[in-house]
Amino acid sequence: MKFYDLNVFNKLTFKIVFPIFITMSILGIFLYFYILNTVTDFSLQSIKKDLNVASRSLYNVVDDGFAKLLSTGKSLDNISIRIQKSDTLGEIEDFIRNANLKVILFETEKRKLLLNNTTYSIEDIITAKLSENKISVLEYENSNYYIWYFKFNPWQWNIVLMKDVRDYSGLIKKVQIVYFATGVVVLIISLILIYYLHKTIKVPIARLIAPIKMKSNPNYKGVYEFEFLSNSISDMMNVIQKNENIQKRKAEELEKTIGELKLMQTQLIESEKMAALGGLVAGVAHEINTPVGNGITGITHLVDITESISDKYKTHDISEDEFEEYLRTSKELSTMISINLQKTAHLVKSFKQVAVDQSTEEKRKFNLKDYLNEVLFSLSPIIHKTKLSIILKCEDNLVINSYPGAFSQVISNLIINSIRHGYKEKQLGSILINVTKDENTLHIIYKDDGCGISKYNLEKIFDPFFTTNRKAGGTGLGLNIIQNIIIKNLNGTITCKSEEDKGVEFNIKINKIL
Repeated sequence: MKFYDLNVFNKLTFKIVFPIFITMSILGIFLYFYILNTVTDFSLQSIKKDLNVASRSLYNVVDDGFAKLLSTGKSLDNISIRIQKSDTLGEIEDFIRNANLKVILFETEKRKLLLNNTTYSIEDIITAKLSENKISVLEYENSNYYIWYFKFNPWQWNIVLMKDVRDYSGLIKKVQIVYFATGVVVLIISLILIYYLHKTIKVPIARLIAPIKMKSNPNYKGVYEFEFLSNSISDMMNVIQKNENIQKRKAEELEKTIGELKLMQTQLIESEKMAALGGLVAGVAHEINTPVGNGITGITHLVDITESISDKYKTHDISEDEFEEYLRTSKELSTMISINLQKTAHLVKSFKQVAVDQSTEEKRKFNLKDYLNEVLFSLSPIIHKTKLSIILKCEDNLVINSYPGAFSQVISNLIINSIRHGYKEKQLGSILINVTKDENTLHIIYKDDGCGISKYNLEKIFDPFFTTNRKAGGTGLGLNIIQNIIIKNLNGTITCKSEEDKGVEFNIKINKIL
């Protein structure tokens, strides 16, 4: 486990140990500085007292010498003053020798060094800027010395006492012992507290968690609170297990239902395709009825006049005018029959090609404009019932390698969708199909000027079973089928832009058409 693994910080051990560690660390630091401050104050007071006693004793030596001079009544006699100062300096030397002190004594005005048992000069002392009647620290001969500085004004003497720090080593050892003892006490208290919390909290919780990890019910007995928690967790796990079984059963039922819905959706899509094809069949049948009827009428009339002229020929009762009339009428009837049969043949051929392409998924090369014209011609029975004009813009020689049936279904469904949802009955309008090619990509823009689609419905139009014309028999699968065909069969995309009363525009992009 890496040190930065966040799971470490979520462990109960960490949550117990870390606060205790922080608390005891803060307590230890507080005690450390408190004891340090207390002991330091005590040490400084002891050292200050010691140096103060020494300075007072030294001051008394000097003051006694000055008092002797005053008692002789020769305090203004320079010779007497020098003699008394010399005697006093001798007494100071005896004092510092017995007290193990180092002393620097100099006159303020003349800066004359009178006594010095160190290597310091007057300039060194002046540079140090010692505070009068306060403890200072100076380094001397690789050791620290406590300094006490005072003045004897009657003789303008500056006296500096120096005491080796090592003389207080015993006191320093006592301070170190106190520091060590404090640390040991804090450590022992921390360990005892951590152990206590480990036994009273961590161990019971670990005994609760272990069976839960094994997906079994905990059975802890001991501390009341943890025993109550164990029983609650056990009851909860029983409820969860029961719910899991219920959810598992429901999930299986839901999966089965989803499978049935998918199958139903597939069947509905196929039914929708067949329904559209059925609509074409009905329209084509109605459209064929007129030319076929005209052809039958013409043939019947031709048979009748042929039998009549044949009877007259057999009886030699035919005139030249009658024969010429027969020939003229026969020619007109033959021409009319031929036109109607050609129209019927063209309609059947177009329907047959479109119907075959829609019912199969065969990929082949074909002229897109010619094929789209065949699709529009096969839709003519439906389009003729409206007042819509359909404009196709496409290159004459645009040949692609794709699935013609997919194109037929897409264009047919878009046109039927516009007729059903975009226009009222007998409403004037126009539909534009603009096809362009860009290298290996085909772009189709389908636009109508119908009623358009609301912003609310626009984002739902490709959803299966979404329709705004349910009452009129709409299944809501038309545009969903178109989207599936374009995405899955043609490897393309389709988007829609529309506003209410401003028509609709579909942008279709199809890749890899060559």
